[in-house]
Amino acid sequence: MLSEWKGAKPGGYNSIFSQRTIQLHSMITNCGHEIRRVGDDYDLHGLKRGNSEFGIWQYTLAGEGLLEFEGQRFTLKSGEAMIVHIPQDHRYSLAPGAQSWEFIYVSIHGSEAMQLWRELEQLKSPIVHFDESANCVQAACEILSQYRDGKVKTPFTSSALAYKMLMALFEDMAPLASRNENWQMVRKISDFCLARLQQDLSVDDMAVAAGYSKFHFSRIFRQSCGVSPAAFLRDLRLRSAIRLLQTEALTVKEIAGKCGFEDESYFCKVFKKFHGSSPEAFRRAGKGH
Repeated sequence: MLSEWKGAKPGGYNSIFSQRTIQLHSMITNCGHEIRRVGDDYDLHGLKRGNSEFGIWQYTLAGEGLLEFEGQRFTLKSGEAMIVHIPQDHRYSLAPGAQSWEFIYVSIHGSEAMQLWRELEQLKSPIVHFDESANCVQAACEILSQYRDGKVKTPFTSSALAYKMLMALFEDMAPLASRNENWQMVRKISDFCLARLQQDLSVDDMAVAAGYSKFHFSRIFRQSCGVSPAAFLRDLRLRSAIRLLQTEALTVKEIAGKCGFEDESYFCKVFKKFHGSSPEAFRRAGKGH
């Protein structure tokens, strides 16, 4: 199925439906096939694309792309996908020296979809290699074909395709994670932090819970997740804050406390740094979508 997209005429498709009779929690945001070349204005920043949460799976067919993520730079080559979300501190563009970057992409939104997406992001670093026969590649090709051929006429079809993509990703990535001898440790620490998010946790606390020295823990954690333990904990706090801003009628001070920020002004400062707006502005913008 992938062969029909390589070198084909680029095109993008959006999920826009005039009516929604019930609340759906996983939906395709958009999908498509693109070829970016030298001279194109293609430089996307994850903090400058609005406040509505959605996940992005972008799979390289040919050429090279560049992803800047958490202070690291990744080159995306054929067969490699990036798995990121909006809003998030990342940036991607055509790789320096590359003549083109051809890729397919699928974006997904919804409250349940984003909960699953965060689980996916914890399985591996933001760059994952998938063979052409991988379940997620086949699911993405089916999604693109359905949209191209005009077969996605209702939000229910879009939701079913979103779930199919998510489950295909889990089916492909869970075995990769299980082969990582440190994955169980990462899961343990994730659960440990989530259960104590309101507390004044530190990397030392995380290392003790894992049963390692702070140095050894930090090294193997970064190797497994692609981010430092401190950045991982910060992201857990901020993601929890986003969910509360979107779903609960709590004050900013209350949300800060529930997410482990003792000082409201510090919470606002950190939130604005990584999401481009204050918590209140984020909440107001979200109500408009």
